[in-house]
Amino acid sequence: MALNTASSRADNDKFFTVSYGILMHQIFQLEKFAKPLLVAVLTTTAPTLFAGDATVPLPLTVHTPSQNHHTHEELQRGVARDDDKAMNTLGVRYQLGDGVPKDYRKAMLLYRAASAKGNKAAPNMIGILYADGLGVQQDFKEALRWYRIGHQRGSATATNNIGIAYQYGQGVEKDYTQAMRWYRIAEKRGAVEAANNIGTLYDHGQGVSQDYTQALRWYEKAQQRGSHAATNNLAGLYEYGRGVPQNYDKAAALYRVAIDMGDAGAPYNLGHMYEEGRGVKQDLQEAKRWYELSAQRGDPWATERLANVRLRTDSK
Repeated sequence: MALNTASSRADNDKFFTVSYGILMHQIFQLEKFAKPLLVAVLTTTAPTLFAGDATVPLPLTVHTPSQNHHTHEELQRGVARDDDKAMNTLGVRYQLGDGVPKDYRKAMLLYRAASAKGNKAAPNMIGILYADGLGVQQDFKEALRWYRIGHQRGSATATNNIGIAYQYGQGVEKDYTQAMRWYRIAEKRGAVEAANNIGTLYDHGQGVSQDYTQALRWYEKAQQRGSHAATNNLAGLYEYGRGVPQNYDKAAALYRVAIDMGDAGAPYNLGHMYEEGRGVKQDLQEAKRWYELSAQRGDPWATERLANVRLRTDSK
């Protein structure tokens, strides 16, 4: 669906030249007349907004792809009508490069305009840009501030991301008890990954007594809701026999399911099984194939393992 032709790039840039002015006008008007909360939302300085382009991922952050099937032109018309949902959806597309050239600055501008209109999802998306340092200088405290705004508006994903901030000490002092509290609120609100994150706290004994049975319970709950991360983590319990009898076949099957769902860590884990011959015949070429996929998906550990396997295979 990517529109990478020269004409589509020109058309997109032409549209944004127009909409940028419209949106900036809306922002200035809102700063002047809106309620105090919205004024506070919009007063981040331009140098911070547009500084840097680092891409440091926030662990467990959920970047939800757009499920809206409107055409780019329909979204443009929606933005022109001051439709906050169109603004947010178009922002997501610019953030992901979904049918348009990836542009974090345009995404930020659209998210801010949507947030100023009271959009529930936009503050969380702004927080993600700050947490990941996408188009802005990475700033976990600013990310957390936006997550809290999203939480106040009822965004379950934003609530989950507050939990992440506490679990990893990003923008706030690390506090596993607070992380669990926010994850449970998010889970009750329907955040799929919150159940997985609760499972990780039990899995690692963070803020609670280590309990693989509880970890299993929460991973299964999240998996049933479609979490690729939970599917990968569930496979890990079966691979190492934690909370369940060790079962390599089930572990490999679950890793494959998680891979098909797009998980980045699952190819690494399946590759490790092939590299070490854990429940499968040792196969370095197969291990290399899965490490390569994991690296392509951004797993930071896969590159090192891939280099090691290549050394072993090239020396033969």
